[in-house]
Amino acid sequence: MQIEPPGSWPTDLKEIPGVEIARPVAANAVFAVLSPEVQTRLQKAGWRYYEFIGGAARLMTSWHTSDEDVFALVASAACRTSNEAEV
Repeated sequence: MQIEPPGSWPTDLKEIPGVEIARPVAANAVFAVLSPEVQTRLQKAGWRYYEFIGGAARLMTSWHTSDEDVFALVASAACRTSNEAEV
């Protein structure tokens, strides 16, 4: 399934309700506090991440991570799939 960002979809994690960026983004790491709903969406979509004591999740990318990969994570956190684009 191809995921494409329609104009009304969030393109950044900080735009999603239930996501709070916990630390300034540097290099290839994002530290975010994720609501239980967002955690469930990501886990059901197969994403894995490390959770710190206190609730922050560490989201890491490699230098080979594409824009499409990042959007797929954001879409999963927002519970969006390409099927919803037709609604």
